[in-house]
Amino acid sequence: MTERLCGNISSCSPYMIWRNYSIGIMSLSIVPLLCSMASSNVYPFLTLAMSLALFAFVRGNRRSKSENCAFLPYIAARVLLLFTFVSVAAVLLFSYVDRKIMHLLPSLSMLLLSVTVLVVWGIMRYRSVNNTFCVDCILRNGVPYEREALGHIYFREIRYLLRRVGVGAFAIALVEWVYYLFFFDSRLELTLLDNAVFIYFPIVAAVVDCAILGFRYFVIDIFYRRGEGVRNYDGLAPVNGTKVVRVVVFSLDKVYYQKRKDGSIYDTPFEFVTDYSEIPSSGEAVTYMTGRLGALPVNAVRFCYGSSDPVNRRGIEHFFCFVDDDADVDKYEESTATAGRWFDKPALEREFYAGSFSKMASSEIHRIYTIMVTSKLYDVKGRRKIGDKGYVPSFTMEELRAVDVDFNDSHWMMLSKFNKDIPFRWLRVVWYKYVEGLG
Repeated sequence: MTERLCGNISSCSPYMIWRNYSIGIMSLSIVPLLCSMASSNVYPFLTLAMSLALFAFVRGNRRSKSENCAFLPYIAARVLLLFTFVSVAAVLLFSYVDRKIMHLLPSLSMLLLSVTVLVVWGIMRYRSVNNTFCVDCILRNGVPYEREALGHIYFREIRYLLRRVGVGAFAIALVEWVYYLFFFDSRLELTLLDNAVFIYFPIVAAVVDCAILGFRYFVIDIFYRRGEGVRNYDGLAPVNGTKVVRVVVFSLDKVYYQKRKDGSIYDTPFEFVTDYSEIPSSGEAVTYMTGRLGALPVNAVRFCYGSSDPVNRRGIEHFFCFVDDDADVDKYEESTATAGRWFDKPALEREFYAGSFSKMASSEIHRIYTIMVTSKLYDVKGRRKIGDKGYVPSFTMEELRAVDVDFNDSHWMMLSKFNKDIPFRWLRVVWYKYVEGLG
């Protein structure tokens, strides 16, 4: 197992959500103004340049040590890229159908842009957090429950902002198309009212929208800094300068969990808080488990994966602990007057799908299953090693003790979605790696 640095958790303020939203929305709103200054043959290249600039911003943000959520600039970049192709098609179409309206196309760009926004918005809303951008972020930075209050704020607010973009795009599209169909005369030059509707109305709407949201995130930031937000998950919560270490106990082909104090969900009872460091605290995990279970076999404790916030100096680490039989855990239950349950693989799967585990435990189980299956199916380059397409290999939990797989390497998680079994994989790899900056 490679004991390398843990992954990075987003550690910016709610202000950054507003900033990135404003960058995305304002980039779209100024398109008609910029296009009106260019000819019909040039403005598609202008929007292409804007799209690539936004992709560069998103890529740079991904590689930053203090990464923050750039989901809205990412959507805006995709909108502008699609709009570029739509614009080229419109220019080619009208060059044959009606050349008289060609010179008006740049000024009327919001008509097509608003529809393009709705198309991309619909796709992103349908895919929800399963889109490539969010999947990559979660794999590298951890699930929201590992990011303290800010993780929950991000998860909730991004969904809220996505709905807001859809409503705003629909409202602007409605205004633009109603005016175009019932009040606009294409035989004349653009009037002041035409310019106000097609060019300046989107900008004013975007400025007002950003101003309202600015106040919203000012209030959210106050509550966040006071520590009045939600906790990171239903267990210990890391504060600045500390990290939570969680240990999951295995015995042969079984895994051990206890119900939380409220008796509603299962989770590991073995977790503690220690001083923050970016290096996995393997020694402290061994000492902690020895104090709970007594003498352990050699190499019984193994680092699984972790997430780290180097800015606020906090993090969460996940370890395995392998015992030879149940007796040590039985003694722990007697000394603590608690009782747990051993799950074999079928029972674990059944209770997992029934939602019987805490969100953090569910995240651990999902990662273990995904990486074990993916590492059996594919090599590090995504080439299938065994079976035909559609074949899913099985594994036993006993294999976790000796398997030569780095569970902290998100490359395996990405291969579970982007391997050589998917169509046009090489095109997708080029796009995600060199345009979107995907790892």
